[in-house]
Formats: sequence, C-alpha cells, structure tokens
Amino acid sequence: MPTHLIHCFPLPTDNGGISYTAVSLYREMRQQGFPVSFLTPVIRKEAFGLGIRQTTPLPFRILPWRCQRRLCFRNYTKAVLRAARPGVVLDFWSDHPSPLLAEAKRRGATILKEKFNCAQAVARDILSAEYARLGLANRCKITEASIQREWDQLTIADLINSPSPLVTDSLIHIQVAPKKIIDTSFGWEPRPTTREQPSLVAMCKRPRFLFVGSVEVRKGAHLLLEYWKAARIDGTLVFMGAVREEMRSIIERLQPGPTVVFLGHREKAHQIYDEVDVFTFPSLEEGSPLVTYEAMGRGLPVLLSPMGAGGIARTNFDGFVVPPHDRSEWIQALTRLAADPPLRRQFGATAAARATKFLWEKTAAQRYASLATKLGEV
Repeated sequence: MPTHLIHCFPLPTDNGGISYTAVSLYREMRQQGFPVSFLTPVIRKEAFGLGIRQTTPLPFRILPWRCQRRLCFRNYTKAVLRAARPGVVLDFWSDHPSPLLAEAKRRGATILKEKFNCAQAVARDILSAEYARLGLANRCKITEASIQREWDQLTIADLINSPSPLVTDSLIHIQVAPKKIIDTSFGWEPRPTTREQPSLVAMCKRPRFLFVGSVEVRKGAHLLLEYWKAARIDGTLVFMGAVREEMRSIIERLQPGPTVVFLGHREKAHQIYDEVDVFTFPSLEEGSPLVTYEAMGRGLPVLLSPMGAGGIARTNFDGFVVPPHDRSEWIQALTRLAADPPLRRQFGATAAARATKFLWEKTAAQRYASLATKLGEV
C-alpha cells in the first residue's frame, strides 16, 4: 500500500480534456479517503476548490500558458522532485522528460505512467496504413523522436496504467513487460440535461445515429460515412465534433446528402445523447473513449469498432462491436439497429446497467486497489 499517491499533471488543469480524467479520478480517491494529492503548474476554470496544488507563483498564474510555460514547468519539476521519496507513487500524466522520471525514481519514488491511448509506435502504424489505403497524404504527426521519448518513459516506469485491452495489447506489442501493466479503465459521471436548451436535432428524421468526437480519419469518420451511404437508411447520421481538413475531400467525394448532419464542435452539449437512438464510433485508434462511457450511461445502444468499445462495450449485449473495415458487417448492423426499435431498447437497457460499473467513484476505487495489489507484487 503506497503511503501517498501523487497525480502529476504537467499542463494547465482546467477539468477539460485529459485533465478532466485525471481530476475525476483524483477527486473520487480523495473523497474516499485515499492518501492522494495533485500537482499541476496552474489551475484554470472548474478545477478550483479540489485541493489541487499549483506550483506556479501567484503573480504569474494569470498569464497565458504560452508566456509562462518555461517558468511554470521549472517550478513544477522542482515540486515533483521534492515529493519524490520512498513510499510515494508519482502518477505521471501526459508527457514528461525522461530525466525527470529517472531522477524521481533514483530518489526512491515509485513511477507510475498513465497511458491514454495506444503505444505511439502502434498508433503510427495504424494511421499510416489507413492514409495509404485512402491514397491521402500521411497526416500522422507521430515521429521517431516521440516514439523514442515514450519508450524511454515506459522503460523507466515501474508500473503503467492501461485503460483498455487494446492499449495493453499495444504495449505488449512494443515489448513492454506485462508484469508492469495495470489493466484498468476510465469512467463517467451522470450529467443533468438542461431542458431549457433548444434541441440540436429536433428536425432530424429518426432513427438518429450519433458520432461524437473529431471528424477525422483516426476516429473512422470516413468509414462511417461510406457505410451509412451504402446502407441507405431512412434516418439521420449526426456528427458532433470539429471536421478536420483531411475529411473535406472525402465528404465532397461521398456527397452524403441530407441524411447526414454536421453539428460542429459543441461545448457541454450533453443533451444530444437524449435526442438520438444509437451511438456509433468506428475509431481506428483509441484508448478508452469517454464518449462511449457517457453514451452507454445515457442508455444508448452502441455500434462500435473494438477501439471505440474501449473495453467497456460488449457485442450482442450492449450493441454491436464490429472491426472497422468489415464493410458488410457494418452495413448489416446499421440496417438492423435502424429497423428494430425493441432491439435498440434491449441493448440500451443493458448498456446503461453495464455503465454503472464504471462510474468515476468505482473506477477510482478499483484503480487504487489494483495499484496496491501490484505494489505488493513488484
């Protein structure tokens, strides 16, 4: 059992994006009485009031991050090293310099590395192959240097949190020792729907299928558009998320027509889940997407790729989990879910029950228990 677990987050903590996940786990562990704390250079927006320690001196906290980054990270690094001692587990989120992890380890701390997505070498291979298949310029930004940097961090780490089976597979594929990997998950929280907000899709024909996330090749948006057009469903496919430039030519070529709606990026538009009939996410590379947890928690049946399922959704129980390039199976699943409301209700009820096992409070307790168990083995 660690004497103290410290979440180390090297970026501004605003309770959004990746910091939302880190903060949610920390908050629940803290409420359950576990010995935890949280270090970050600076707090923004909704992360105040949670006992999070900012390492940036007060006069500099109001500056834009680009103006304070170097100073902030220097102070943050000093705080991390001051905390490094035997009995302490430093949980490193996002990217940190390998020498920092090595020095913290030398001082006696246990190094825990969070993996949010697949190993970068595996992710690069997946994305490069897909761009080649599409005949598009390779827009994958993963470099040999970033792959090496990640490998150095994974090598130094004593333990690694993996949020899904496919992330674990990717780590083992690049020769990470399985004994270092802690299999865990992410989570979700019920969010109240603001009923006075206008409907986002009131004019869209049912059944409504929803995709949430960046509309890009990595998320499989191009595949979903192709399968939807081929299925000829008398309904609506709704995309909520920013459309990346790489998708423009694909959308123009497919000419999806009026049955496809692009809402663009929307902040906190959680009511969308209550206005649709199916959640679909054919992602090619992921960790364990939070949108899947939320969709299932809101009682939606799901149609997902294995990456989109993220270790939470089960095929033929919560919906269908289909390999992203299996065109015929995707078309068949789209058609079946569109035509069978009782099946949608059955899958939705099972999905909602399944999601209760992944509320943040349960995920936090499971993570801490798994860490304690693993520490007893190493």
